[in-house]
Parts: sequence; structure tokens; C-alpha cells
Amino acid sequence: MTARRKTLTAEDRRLWREVVSSVKPLRGTILHPEPQVVDTQSQEIAPAPQKQPMGTAPAPLAPALPKLPGRLVGRLDDRTTRDLKKGRLRIDSRIDLHGMNEAHAHAQLLTHLRHSRTAGLRMVLVITGKGARSGGILRNAVPKWFETPPFNLLVSAWRPAEAAHGGDGALYVRIRREQASKDGGKSLGKAGSKGGSKQA
Repeated sequence: MTARRKTLTAEDRRLWREVVSSVKPLRGTILHPEPQVVDTQSQEIAPAPQKQPMGTAPAPLAPALPKLPGRLVGRLDDRTTRDLKKGRLRIDSRIDLHGMNEAHAHAQLLTHLRHSRTAGLRMVLVITGKGARSGGILRNAVPKWFETPPFNLLVSAWRPAEAAHGGDGALYVRIRREQASKDGGKSLGKAGSKGGSKQA
């Protein structure tokens, strides 16, 4: 804190001189002609830190983490589903996850979908089973996997299969087309039949 001197007025000086002239100083004591007055009211006081109101959320310490890379996965359209049901659009490959635990099924399905995409296949039938004994663990888990990387980089759409292909215990899965290379290379994707969908 910094103290600031206060300037004496003419009246202050006159009164002080009268006091000095009427007082006999002690031996070795020197009376100043003018008093030194400190203005204590003008001292600079640092403001108190402001307290955060109760119930206010603290400021974030770091920016939010970036979202994981991936793409949106849609629902397979009605026309493609009808074509699959009536055989106008073929199923290019199948994978049966029966009897596998989640970790094994996850790894096997990911590998199968990657190989299918590399081979230019478009439609995969994923058999999860209805899970009468297990409570449908895979039947419920597999669609959730499709929404997360790396599955959503491989799958463009899915839908529960028709009864002829397993009903609630199986899924139609459409593979994303390979991206064209920068040098003008063609996509590896190909239609399953004349009735195939042109979607990604």
C-alpha cells in the first residue's frame, strides 16, 4: 500500500507555528517548522478477490476433446430391402456370429467388413442370432458398433433382415464404396445386380 502526503493549508501552518513558539523543546530535540501529515484515507487498498457465486459451474480448464472421426450411418432404404427380400439384389457375403462373445464377435465382424470392402462387395448379411438365452447381447450390440469408428467408416446403412434371411436375428449391412484415389482411380464398389441401390 502507498501513502500520499497531504498539503498543509495556511491556517494549519499558522496554528503549528503558534504551538512551536509556546513549547520549550527538550534538550537534543528539534521541532520541525511544519508538521508532516499523512493522509491515511488516501492509501491505496488492493480490491478483494471476487468470489464465484454458489451453484456456478467452474470455467473449463481445457478445451473439449475433438470428436472421434467417422461418418453417419443411416437406415437401409425400403427399396433396397424389398429387392433383397425378392432376390432382385443379391447378398454378397455372410458372417455368422453365433456362439461368439462380444470381443470375438467384434474382431471377426470388423475383419469381415474390411475384407468385403476391399473385395468391392456391397451387401453383407450379419447373423447375430436372436439371443433367446443370452438376452440378445450381440443383437443389441452390433447396431451400436456401426455408429462408432472404425465401423462407421465401413458401413453406410443397415436394417434388420426380412424373415427369409433371419428376421430379428440378422442384419442387412451395406458397405461404403471405396473412395476414388487422387490420381483418378475408379471406386472399388460395385452394384450387386441391376436392381442395386446407387447409394454410398
